[in-house]
Amino acid sequence: MGHVMKDFVAGTFLVAAGLMAGAAVLIVFFILGLLFHVLAFVASGLFFLVLVASAVWFVGFAYRKAKEIKKR
Repeated sequence: MGHVMKDFVAGTFLVAAGLMAGAAVLIVFFILGLLFHVLAFVASGLFFLVLVASAVWFVGFAYRKAKEIKKR
């Protein structure tokens, strides 16, 4: 009967440890998910700023080139 109790206690410990590890992993993945959503938001914002800056630069470049061609 001693082996049955040892097996039961060991099984209980392993199940409890697995539940705690699963809860910890769930919390870590939740935090990582939030972090990656924030990083994706920042990256898309930076991409939008670079896109707008490139468009403004291109308009200025085209205007300067048009003025140079007009002078000739």
